[in-house]
Amino acid sequence: MSLWSHISSQFGRPSGLLGHLAGFIMSRRQSNVQRNAHAIDETALDKVLDVNSFQFWENQVESLKSLREQMSKKAVLVIVHQPRQPGATRRETELCGKDFSEKMKMAGFEIKRIGIQEAKPVPVVNIIGVNGQP
Repeated sequence: MSLWSHISSQFGRPSGLLGHLAGFIMSRRQSNVQRNAHAIDETALDKVLDVNSFQFWENQVESLKSLREQMSKKAVLVIVHQPRQPGATRRETELCGKDFSEKMKMAGFEIKRIGIQEAKPVPVVNIIGVNGQP
């Protein structure tokens, strides 16, 4: 596989250092930012699911506040995260769950559950929050 093919494949199924780079690029690509903002501006959201991208968000608390304002009252936000950096451990999963849930609380979400699911290579954390603010 050529270097270019290997780099390009990271945008479909990111992994390792190049996967982190691909996620970073995709989260900041202007067309993705505009498309996502347009989709959010169109409607009140009842459910939002984030899988393995929250760590790339800029200004996480402010971004969560902005998202919460677009959500209907009692809407649900679920953040799912599996640490993928080399050497990641269960402890890293637990620390991410604590950090992400604190940021959700700071943004006005009421945390309903933080769960850990066994997975390979390391467990996955699931944080469920509810928009409790008017």
